[in-house]
This record gives sequence, structure tokens and C-alpha cells, in this order.
Amino acid sequence: MDFNEIKITETDNELSNFARAIAIPIRVSIIRAILLNGPWVSPDVFVNLGLNPVTRERHLKSMVFSGIVKEKHHNRKTYYSIDEQGFFKLVNEFDDLFSYFKTHWVKPE
Repeated sequence: MDFNEIKITETDNELSNFARAIAIPIRVSIIRAILLNGPWVSPDVFVNLGLNPVTRERHLKSMVFSGIVKEKHHNRKTYYSIDEQGFFKLVNEFDDLFSYFKTHWVKPE
């Protein structure tokens, strides 16, 4: 492959944004908490993570903006869920990238 042919694609940007969005361990814990307690969870689920409400809200808002988590409002409370469409699309794109690496990479001897 000629390196002059390599271009940054929209998928590359999406994967990079996704990786940055989950690069903070507390965000991985938030995803795990939603997956284990979902499909929709209240902020009470995150109490055991030891975050103050402002910090928790900042992380959740960032994850909503990144398309990893979605939110809905009901009776003055916000509930969170995994954004299946965005999350699994990005997970599959990472899987494709790593699968290509696994099948095409020649290990140095």
C-alpha cells in the first residue's frame, strides 16, 4: 500500500472520538454500570463509583455527546442508557480494525 493513498476518513475520526470518550476509567465503569443495570438507569446507580454529582454529570454529558450514552427525562429525573446504534457501530468498527490487524499483520521474526 502506498502511504500517499492513506487518507483520514470519517470513520477514523469517529473511532478516535470514541476512544477518547472511553479513555477515562470512570467512563468505562459508567458503561459497565449501565450494561449491568440497564436498559435505563437513574443516577443512583452510579453512587458506588464515588463521584460527586457534578463530576458524574460532566462525564455522562460527554458520553451523551459522543453517542455512547443516551438520556431521557421523566418526572424531573434523568435516566441513562447505552446508545445502541452509536455504541455498537463504533464497537464493530474497532472490531473490523483489529480483525484486519490480526489477519494481515506479519509478526517479525
